[in-house]
Amino acid sequence: MEAYSLLLAWRTGRHGRQAHSKPHEPVPADTGRGHPVGRAGPSKPKRTYCRERERYNGRGVADQGRPQRIDRVSSCGSTRCQRRQTRLEQRLLLPTKRKPILYNILTFNFTEDSSAWYCDDVFFSVLKRHVKTYGGAGLSNDSILERQQSSAESANISFHLFTRQNPSTSQRLIPTVESLNGSFFNGSRPTRVIVHGFCNCQHSNFCQTVKDALLYANDVNIITIDWSDTAGVLEYILLRLRLDQVAVSLAGFVDFLHNTTDLQLDDLHLIGHSLGAHLAGLSGKRVTSGRVGAILGLDPAGPLFSSSEPRTRLASTDAQYVEVIHTNGGTLGMYDPIGTADFYPNGGKHQPGCLPWIFGMSCSHGRAWELYAESVYTPVGFKAVPCDSVQQIEGSVCRIDLPKMDMGGEPVNKTKSGLFVLSTNSRFPYAKG
Repeated sequence: MEAYSLLLAWRTGRHGRQAHSKPHEPVPADTGRGHPVGRAGPSKPKRTYCRERERYNGRGVADQGRPQRIDRVSSCGSTRCQRRQTRLEQRLLLPTKRKPILYNILTFNFTEDSSAWYCDDVFFSVLKRHVKTYGGAGLSNDSILERQQSSAESANISFHLFTRQNPSTSQRLIPTVESLNGSFFNGSRPTRVIVHGFCNCQHSNFCQTVKDALLYANDVNIITIDWSDTAGVLEYILLRLRLDQVAVSLAGFVDFLHNTTDLQLDDLHLIGHSLGAHLAGLSGKRVTSGRVGAILGLDPAGPLFSSSEPRTRLASTDAQYVEVIHTNGGTLGMYDPIGTADFYPNGGKHQPGCLPWIFGMSCSHGRAWELYAESVYTPVGFKAVPCDSVQQIEGSVCRIDLPKMDMGGEPVNKTKSGLFVLSTNSRFPYAKG
């Protein structure tokens, strides 16, 4: 609770002087010549939500020598961006006077997702309200069923196919035979479905990086789902309640592929990050034609999810094999073991190379998919030591004399089970072997 209080104090200006803040000044009169009285030259454009998004969406990142980011959720048009800014300000999730220095320190550090700086601010708002309301527990089934009426509209979801024949440009799939016959989809190949999370889309770095790694490692069908029309809703609680609707659509598409093509469910893996991990689990529960081969949950979202409610989240029974990678447990991700095999890189709470405490939560949360993507093709491997309990992981007392297991991989080894801990490097390449 001290962390939440301190964050809120910073945001409202009660914690000392705000970084780079200035006292309010009277607005100068307009001379009609394009700039206010008393100023030489035109005034600087107001620093707004949309300008900040443009600033951090690609160009500034490329200058730092990193790959240029693609974030179609927020860069698809200025009108859509302005609508989001208005909604955020109306809901008091975004101050009308932005504090860019503080926001960037809190939420943008080292993350590979250009939408993280504001999405994680929403996460903190949700965490604060959630702790006060529920005392740390997740939403129960009864609560979800009671409030499902408030989000009864159908989910808008699209499916995009990548193969080695079209590694860069996707083919959009719809559940018809004609659509499949006109695409490069091959039911005899293994299929991997990539599921993005909150404030994301199929063009995000997570989807594109994992897709490229899988195509490099194996000749597979890659299907990235895009539910950004729902995932872009900046009301996390409402989005949490609408996951079931998206899960029904994804499960129906999986059933269609199985019933229409030669696709074997044993060869189908669902790979989800954050909210996408729970969406993959909820979809696996609803597949009627059998059990999905594997689900890879990459730091499943923590806020509003409870380990005591497996029916409302990713669980070990949602597929033949469920592997979970915990990198920001207890904050943005879940810390409790919920899979067939649960891996805890560097203890599972904070990752090396990320800033400490709440300042590095985005970085640690996103590290899960970076580690998984590297595990797909690295010859070094992520060797993990088995542990008997979470307490052993926290106390760093796991036995190093027992056989080690590799985290991730393509195809994933479905014989793994239990809890595992490993250490990684602080920068790419992360694998130590």
